[in-house]
Amino acid sequence: MYRIFEMSGVHSQESLAIEELLYKNNIQYYITDEPNHGLSNQGIWVTDKKSFIKARSLIDNYYANDLHKNLDCNKKKNEGITWPVIILAIISFCYLSIFYIRMMG
Repeated sequence: MYRIFEMSGVHSQESLAIEELLYKNNIQYYITDEPNHGLSNQGIWVTDKKSFIKARSLIDNYYANDLHKNLDCNKKKNEGITWPVIILAIISFCYLSIFYIRMMG
């Protein structure tokens, strides 16, 4: 058996999204429960190498697309912040420079 996804420490929504992805792509998978006394790992498993390769590819693409969505979302959130931050940095630099000159001279 091949473990395609480790579920310990993963949010339940994330693991459900992976399960749904596998189900929609007709990949037969098995889920191991939480470990008993630390002897096993909770995860999603497949039985053959072909399914493993297909599932890993789907999961990797899922995370790549999710990362792009998050980056796009962050870009949209930060579009209006860039100029005020730059202006504030310039004003702060000028103020500190004047303060330093007055203290030294």
